[in-house]
Amino acid sequence: MKDTTSATTSRAVRFESFGGPEAFTIREVPVPRAGSGQIRVRVTAAGLNPMDWFMTSDAETAARFGLSLPCGFGTDYAGVVDQVGAGVTGFAVGDRVFGGALSRAVADHVVVDVAGTIAVGGEAHPTPDGVD
Repeated sequence: MKDTTSATTSRAVRFESFGGPEAFTIREVPVPRAGSGQIRVRVTAAGLNPMDWFMTSDAETAARFGLSLPCGFGTDYAGVVDQVGAGVTGFAVGDRVFGGALSRAVADHVVVDVAGTIAVGGEAHPTPDGVD
């Protein structure tokens, strides 16, 4: 496993109770580590969509999407791979990627399964050349 950072904490948006923007906080959290079959991405951009707000609006809605408290926020991200777990092929430290990580993308780092889906484990795709 390659690790290009030595920080022990990073920032992530967290919901401790459901609701609108007034309910989220920015927290210091342990830096996640990529496990087998996973990559860690240093997030450089995260997109917010109406669905992100809808999913975290109340407990009943959140449960329909498999979310429980505390939870993160945002799904769409772009960034740079900074750690590669065992058994991963097709991704290397320094690769630019984009993808989805259900209610986890608004953070300094996100860990995704390279064979996952947005809803289960997250997903990552290489950023095409020429896209800034």
